[in-house]
Parts: sequence; C-alpha cells; structure tokens
Amino acid sequence: MSAQHLHQLYRLALADPDATELRAQLPTLARGQGTISLAQWLADPLAQIAPGPGKVPLSLAHKRLCGLLLLPLACQWLRDGRLPSLAPEHLSLDAEQGFTQGNKPGTASELIALVHFINRYFREHKLPPRIIASNSAVYLAAPWTRLGMALPEPARFEAPAQQWMALFGDDIAGAIDWAHFHWPDRQLLLPHRKDCCLRYKVCNGELCGTCNRYSREQMAANLRQWLDNQITTG
Repeated sequence: MSAQHLHQLYRLALADPDATELRAQLPTLARGQGTISLAQWLADPLAQIAPGPGKVPLSLAHKRLCGLLLLPLACQWLRDGRLPSLAPEHLSLDAEQGFTQGNKPGTASELIALVHFINRYFREHKLPPRIIASNSAVYLAAPWTRLGMALPEPARFEAPAQQWMALFGDDIAGAIDWAHFHWPDRQLLLPHRKDCCLRYKVCNGELCGTCNRYSREQMAANLRQWLDNQITTG
C-alpha cells in the first residue's frame, strides 16, 4: 500500500468520534527555528544526552532525535498527507520540540530519505544497526500505536501499520512485533521491540514500556496497572 493510501486510511480512522481527542493531540513540527540546527545536533549528539556507559548515550541520542523529528513527521503525513520542508538545513531542534523552516513542501519519499540520512549517521558512529532500527521503528509506528490506544478493535490497525513500516525498509519493518492485549473493558495494540535501547543502564534508568526485556505477560501486567491508575486518577 502506498504512503498516500495509508494517509487516506488513517484519515478515515480519525473520523471515528472516539478519535476526537487524538486528532488534536497528534504532534507536529513547529514552524520556526529551534536553538540548534540538525547539523549541529548531529555534530555532537552526546552533548544532548546525560552521560552513560558504552553505547548507551549514543542510543539515547538517536532515540531522542527520533522522538523530536520522526514521530511528528510520521503523524503529520498520516494525518494530513503532506509535510513541511525536510531539507536538513531547514530542520532544527529544542530540548522538547522539532522545528522546520522553508516554504517548499516535503514528500513521503523525502521522509524516508531523512530516516536513512539520520540512521546512516549513527551507523557510521558504530551504534549497532539493530538498535537503530528498533529506535526508529517505535517512533515511526507511534501514530498507529495511538490509534490502537484510542479506538475499538485495535487489531485492525496492525496490517496497515506493518505496511507503513515497510516503506522505510526491511530492517525497520522487522524491528518490532505487534502485541495484542485483551481485557473485558479494553483492547490495545502496541509495538514490542526486538532490541533494547539500553536506557535501563543509565543512572536511575528503567525499562521502556515496549522493551523486549519484558515478556508479553509482563507488558500486559504493566499496562493493566497503568490503565487502572488512569481510571483512579481520572
């Protein structure tokens, strides 16, 4: 399925009344300029991250960049079917936000090229390819994860999510599995990483909710507790 067809399918899902809040909450890149350009960020990614052992800081730097750029761009394409300018010189970042400048609109093909541009940089700096693919996959999958958290019958989103991931290459498409969770009051569809981002190795670190170091049973127990807490604090 093409990127355009996946956009149309996603827009149809967002028309569900249960997706009203989700439509407003999907992140996008801000128009304007952040405090550091993408080139500067890549020149010294470890400056953006707390120190840690081995490859941990590099993995967490890559993971943060995926969250600041790839997540909002994936959401923008799937929601709107269009993107802002993706030329690297037009992209910049703050600690919690990605920014874009330039008037030329971007395309899905340019988003794919940007993913490969970022990931190639981290491969050249010896971050293991399996961690790169896994970090990328979780954030590129996030728009579908949010549908799977918000709408009934979330299993219906697994096939288009897999087709979306396949646009970015077999390594990213194969870096996560999809986990189905069923309770009497709720169903969820979430990614389950095949490789850990290593965040647990930093001081006071912990496992991410989708970490492969959790079994499916542990993920289910953690999610059930989280859901119960949401209801309690409601």
